[in-house]
Formats: sequence, structure tokens, C-alpha cells
Amino acid sequence: MISAADAAVPTAFLRVEKRGRAGRILLDRPRALHALDEGMVLGLHRALEEWRHDPAVDHVVFASSTPGRAFCAGGDIRAGRELALAGRPDLVERYFEREYALNAVVASYPKPTVALVDGVCMGGGVGLALHCRHRLATPASVIAMPETAIGFFPDVGATFLFRHLPPGLAAWLALTGGRLDGQAAAALGLIDAAVSPDRLAAIDTALDGPGAVAADLLPGGDAARRPVLTPGQERLAAWFDPKHGLDGILRRLEADGGEEARRQLALLRSMSPFSLRVVVEQFRRAAGLSLADCLALDLHLARRLTARPDFVEGVRAVLVDKDRQPRWRPARLEDVSDDEVAAVFAGLED
Repeated sequence: MISAADAAVPTAFLRVEKRGRAGRILLDRPRALHALDEGMVLGLHRALEEWRHDPAVDHVVFASSTPGRAFCAGGDIRAGRELALAGRPDLVERYFEREYALNAVVASYPKPTVALVDGVCMGGGVGLALHCRHRLATPASVIAMPETAIGFFPDVGATFLFRHLPPGLAAWLALTGGRLDGQAAAALGLIDAAVSPDRLAAIDTALDGPGAVAADLLPGGDAARRPVLTPGQERLAAWFDPKHGLDGILRRLEADGGEEARRQLALLRSMSPFSLRVVVEQFRRAAGLSLADCLALDLHLARRLTARPDFVEGVRAVLVDKDRQPRWRPARLEDVSDDEVAAVFAGLED
């Protein structure tokens, strides 16, 4: 539950309304591609709590004000960087605690939740959309978790969301920030279906009606459905199989020597070396955990990694100066010690 003080926080970047039988939340921060600031997180949570027992609301729909461009590009990590630089780790932690609490609420919400994704959906956007009961995207949408590029890690319960995938493909998505279009995400079972923009708009309108979800307007997620991989994805899954360890993944890419293997190797080498080591251990520890425990692990890691220099530097290089030239510390995978990685997980039960 959110506190009375949280409930009073104004939200400038959400449009919240009841339309017909639907509770509808439109993300409306276009200049930041609808990245979730703390007010948006609280506003989303507040609306869901208000509608939880409202008999006038049958289901909840999430969309954005710029279809075709972005659903949600992630969390407000620029603000997180500024707080870290200001010496306010307590406020950084508070943001992630609230964001992960929202993920848990969406995933367990008693009424049908519908994500209509049309455009970029990354990081915090993945946490909002993929925890919904019904998830649709346009074929040209882009779904990814690119956190290792900013010295962070795939959070928002990604270890839970990716667990039905072949381990190597999950590792590829997590380590490289690999991008999936709507068709690929549907084939892998990360969303329910890829539909045209016109069809998505028609579904959005139809959702105003009573019983729209129950009337099979939307396909439901099938947890038992096996992901369908393309030959290229099968190759990625073999290269990135985590049973070989990160060093083994690098050796397999180097041994292949082909153009795509070289591209993936260069991509890995551009990411935060420390984050890459942490992510391998994160996914190992998260195997078999409940969503609540995966989010608890995420919060622990968020505390630790936002306090490290790679987070501040990675956000600078990608979002502030945009020079794409991060100065990682350590600079090479070979220089990340096992003891340093173990220290990040200290205090957690294995």
C-alpha cells in the first residue's frame, strides 16, 4: 500500500481516466520517451489501488501518448544518477523500492491488466508491460533490457520474465541488451501477440466495452507455450549458454570467428565488465525463485550497483553526454575479481 503522503504526490506525466468499463492509464512524458519518474510510479500505483475494488472498472489498460514512437523507455535513471552524485543513496533506493513494488502489484492484480505497446519498451517499460496479464505489441516495437550498457543490471523481475526462454537466449538478452521486435517477442512468448498499429488502436477502443477482455478480444498468455526460435536465435542461445560461464561465452564467440560472432563479442566488450559478471551470478541465483524473491534480489543489487562508479559513468556516456565512451572501472573483464562480485551479493542467502 502507498502512504497518505505518497497519495498526495502530484503526477504531471500520466493521464488517468475511466473510459467505459476500462480504467485507462496513458504514459505522457514524450520528451523522455515516457521514462518513469517517481511521481509516475506513485501515480500508477495510486490508480491501481483506487480501481482494485471499484465495480465500475472491469480491467486496466496501459498505453502511451506517442504510439509508434515509445511505450516506455525505462526508469528515470538520469534522476538516479543525479541523486547518486548528490550523495542521496536513500532516495535512489526509495525509487527502486517503489518501482519494484509497482511491478509486483501489476503482476498480482485481481482484474485483467492490458499493455498496448507501440514503440520502444525497455527497462522499466518492460517491467510495466510484461507483468500484465495481456500483452500486445506492434511488429515494429522494440523490447529490450539494455542495463549493462549503463553499469546496471536487468531488473524489474527480468530473471522471472525470461525464465521460460532457453538459458542462452535469456543470457544474451540480459548481457548484451539484445533487442527484439514485436514479432520476435511474440514468438518467444514474452508478449501474447504482435498486431498491426491499426488493430492495436481498434482493440484499445473496444476495450471500453463491458466484458471486453473476457469476450476473447485479447489473446491470453500461455505459460506452457514453448518459445519458437529462429536459426539466428538458436545460434545465440548456443553461444551464450550460461553453463559455460562468461569466460566460456567469450571463448565460444572468439572460436567461431564469423561476422555475427565478432559483432556479439564487440558488443559484450563495450558493456560494463563488472555488470556482466554480476548478471551471470544474478541469473544463477534467481533460478527457481518466486517473483517476489526475484524483485527482492533486484532491490539488493540496485542498492549495490548504483553506489558503484560504473552506474554514474554509464548513464553519463549513454544519456547525459551521449558520447558512448564510458570509462569503466575495472576497464576489462579480466580485471573483475570473484571477490568483488561476491561482495555485491553479500548478505543474501544463496
